[in-house]
Amino acid sequence: YRVLAMRATYQLNTEKLEYNYRVLVERDHENQSTISQQRRKIARQRESLLSLKSRYGESDKRFQDENVKLTEEYRRVTEQFKDLQAKYRHFELADIRKFQEVWAMNEETVAGKVRRVLSADRVLHEQQMGLLWHAPSDDVFKPPEQLALDIAKKKREAAKAAAKAAAKQAEALEA
Repeated sequence: YRVLAMRATYQLNTEKLEYNYRVLVERDHENQSTISQQRRKIARQRESLLSLKSRYGESDKRFQDENVKLTEEYRRVTEQFKDLQAKYRHFELADIRKFQEVWAMNEETVAGKVRRVLSADRVLHEQQMGLLWHAPSDDVFKPPEQLALDIAKKKREAAKAAAKAAAKQAEALEA
């Protein structure tokens, strides 16, 4: 009976071992399959990483080149702008000078014509109408800027005179 029990135990252990061996073999196949899949995945990831590094390098180089190009263009445009400003100042001064020359020339012409008109006015007053003629002040021949300066000067002088007069009156009242 013991022998049968031992054989039964032996048979059971053998079947368990064979089952466990088949399970282990099956797991080994699954693990090998998983390892193979993971290796392929790692390979794809490496290829993707290399591709991204390559694209990054190309983009970085392209952007650096573009940055250099834009910097040079900025410098060029800045220089052109400075040159344009210098030309503008030059032509502005030339235009002002030319305007002043033309103005002075026309002012002389107009002054000559005004003198002729005043002479004709004098002749009309004295010879035709028999009236005494009074010449206008020389302010007629002054430029507007000079007239404005003269008026301002007269106002300042009048204000000083009024202040002196007020001070004299105050002294007289105190005394």
